[in-house]
Amino acid sequence: MFNAINGIYEIAVTEENEKIQESIIKLTDTLRYTIDSIDRDEVLVEQEINAINNYIDLQKIRFDLTDLKLDTEFDIKNLDFKIAPLLLLNFVENAFKHGYRHDKKSIISIKLEVNKKELILDIINTNHSQRINSDGGNHNSKKILSLKYPGLHRLIIKNEEKYFQVKLWIKTR
Repeated sequence: MFNAINGIYEIAVTEENEKIQESIIKLTDTLRYTIDSIDRDEVLVEQEINAINNYIDLQKIRFDLTDLKLDTEFDIKNLDFKIAPLLLLNFVENAFKHGYRHDKKSIISIKLEVNKKELILDIINTNHSQRINSDGGNHNSKKILSLKYPGLHRLIIKNEEKYFQVKLWIKTR
């Protein structure tokens, strides 16, 4: 699969299409992270942040985000903190899936703090989808949290009329 993607990248280089080149690099990095981490119990939080940044960059390339107010804030004081792979990325993907519409003003705020004692994730986005289901597509993440972090996490999901919020705390072991 990576060879096929590399072939497409070479076409983009030949045609001097920088947007496609950048998209392919970000997509490849994200796929590699997903494949490499699938059999791992934990990854460094820095790796998850890189995947989140790649995902956000792909969304910026994919959509004209002029109607999106995007705020990201990463305050990482503990680079040794490990988490279940793709856990945080899933919450970010859902924020874009349900919180962004090209024809309406949208807001997505992603704040992540990691210190010696805990990880704190706070995502707020406009609620364009009017999700009836209160977890907003976060069922798998909730399952991972209960299996991997029993007694060590707290998850609050608010499904309001105008906004959707996910707030997660994970204590260090």
